[in-house]
Amino acid sequence: MDSVAVRYANALRSLAVEENRLTDYKVMMKATVAAFKQNPDLTTLLSSAFIKINEKRETIDHLFGKTDLKSFVSFLKVIVEHKRIHEFPSIAKEFIKFANETLGIEEGIIYSTILLTSEKIAEIEKTISDISHTTVELINEIDLSLIGGIKVVVHDRIYDGSVSTMIQSLQTELLKRKVINREN
Repeated sequence: MDSVAVRYANALRSLAVEENRLTDYKVMMKATVAAFKQNPDLTTLLSSAFIKINEKRETIDHLFGKTDLKSFVSFLKVIVEHKRIHEFPSIAKEFIKFANETLGIEEGIIYSTILLTSEKIAEIEKTISDISHTTVELINEIDLSLIGGIKVVVHDRIYDGSVSTMIQSLQTELLKRKVINREN
């Protein structure tokens, strides 16, 4: 898959590795994604044909220029100058995937019925990391069908401590016992 997003993401990863700051770039990328999500008009502004490129550069400097990752800021400017800002979410996703591969990190999802605190997520990340012998980063998503408890999915591994699964297991066990009792 040689898409534009993959090429840009790979170029940024190479730059981050060369500077020996891949983790810093990943953190900055996640913060930038959050900034774009919080302000969807930012993409419109940075892709507008009615706004001069110098104004777009100034906007990027104003929003992201305080970081010591000057190459990251320059990267954002290149994306804008090449009229690729609409592809930023895909570029960010690919970059984070590449960064995780390089850093040996697996991403997963922790499903719960309520949003978990960052401390609780960190505790669960540590537990799953210890079990799987790899570094795991989890994103919390709400799933009301769990009734309670949590379910963690990391690639093809599922760690399920949800109430709904416990109820299902109990039902299965009770049905087995009922069948066994009828046979006796």
